[in-house]
Amino acid sequence: MKIRNIFYIAGLSLIFISCNRPPEKYKEGIQYLAEKKWDKAIDCFNQVPKDSKTWIDSATQKKNETIELMIKCNDWKKLFKIANKNSSDEEFIENFKESIEKYFAEKSKSNQSDSALLFIDNYKPELEKLIDTIVISNYIKSIEDNYFTGVWQAEGGLINGNEIYFQRQGELLNGLSSRNQTGWLKNSIIYKNIKYKGFKVWKVMPKIFSTNYWGNTSTSYSKKGALTLIAKDTILIDYETIGSSNRFHRKK
Repeated sequence: MKIRNIFYIAGLSLIFISCNRPPEKYKEGIQYLAEKKWDKAIDCFNQVPKDSKTWIDSATQKKNETIELMIKCNDWKKLFKIANKNSSDEEFIENFKESIEKYFAEKSKSNQSDSALLFIDNYKPELEKLIDTIVISNYIKSIEDNYFTGVWQAEGGLINGNEIYFQRQGELLNGLSSRNQTGWLKNSIIYKNIKYKGFKVWKVMPKIFSTNYWGNTSTSYSKKGALTLIAKDTILIDYETIGSSNRFHRKK
């Protein structure tokens, strides 16, 4: 009786081991993943038998890991190619979107907003194909809100020492005077309707002060202006209508 029980237990153990042995496609996927052959790894994980619940879940986890590794390696062309190929896989695309969102969040926190913006510029058609344009617009807004913080001081020119701060008013981002100085009233809009144009340049409507023959001063907003991100704490605002520019540095 004891011998029969031993054989029975041994048989169950063999069945358990056999059932929990990774499918060949899963093992192939792991090998391709180690070799950074992302597309082949994803293809193999997609072929893991659907009736193997344990390994299907693990294969899904490995596909997500593959996305993260491609982002870490900046292998964007391959990532978008794979995402397009798997566009009908809702779970894969949802994880793709979450990984992209995580990438933007990390870039913003680490003061690498320029890298995140250049990523959008270089891959905008691919992003718009897979991610809603409203979501992309929100990415840009979150980068702007993170980047344009603090008080910025002008250096050189007629407004040397003048200071501005940026504030989102509704959907629009504006640059406002932080104090009364050189004709600028505190909290008045100096740079209006700042909107991202691409490649670290924003369209902007600068406030123009004009004096006529009799010495009367008037103000208007020029439709031709540009704000350029020069460095982490430096921007340049061009007044295209009058051919001048002002450099601002973020105050520490």
